[in-house]
Amino acid sequence: MISIKKIIPHKTLLLAGILLFTLACQVKKSDLLTLRFDSPLDALPGVDVKAKHVRDLGFGLLGYAIEKPAQYTLAGIALPAGGSESSAQGSQPALMAYAGGQDQAAYLGFKYISSDKQKSQEIITQLKKAYPRFREHESGGPQAAYSWDLPTGAWLFVFPGQIFDPNGKADQPVSFVVVKKNTRMANRNDPGMSTIRQYFETKFPEKQR
Repeated sequence: MISIKKIIPHKTLLLAGILLFTLACQVKKSDLLTLRFDSPLDALPGVDVKAKHVRDLGFGLLGYAIEKPAQYTLAGIALPAGGSESSAQGSQPALMAYAGGQDQAAYLGFKYISSDKQKSQEIITQLKKAYPRFREHESGGPQAAYSWDLPTGAWLFVFPGQIFDPNGKADQPVSFVVVKKNTRMANRNDPGMSTIRQYFETKFPEKQR
């Protein structure tokens, strides 16, 4: 008869092995906030530069859909698997990498659309802790909008949107956008074109404190 004392160490080792394997998998994930601007897009996990461009319907920026958001974290929070979100304007990928440069092959930023209310709040809480200097903006709804000037030369925007399911029931996801500072709408070089921040602030005016 096998004693319990002999079984416990084996179970402990098994659990320890599973834990180490899980941690190792998490370490391999890249955090979206650490991606370097102007780096080659084809070097980023999940980006297929041979695929067709997609356009961000909000800011007019071109980019590539990342089919498996779970390869990334945002502010240390693991992203769930996701494909696309259907809006009144059309379908948008849950995660996309913006393309910049003359040949549209350089990393310009990202947009992540979260439909998980709890996950969205976790990310916002972490962002506020990591970057306590932020602006709060009016959104016209219960979910506030936020903006940051990050020390990495990036603008970070968090804002609610409205996406409709096939049954016509409204949902309110949250968009997280990081883009290189001074980027203009549709990534135009025209000085008369609004910057992403200028456009954001016209849509979501800063709250008066």
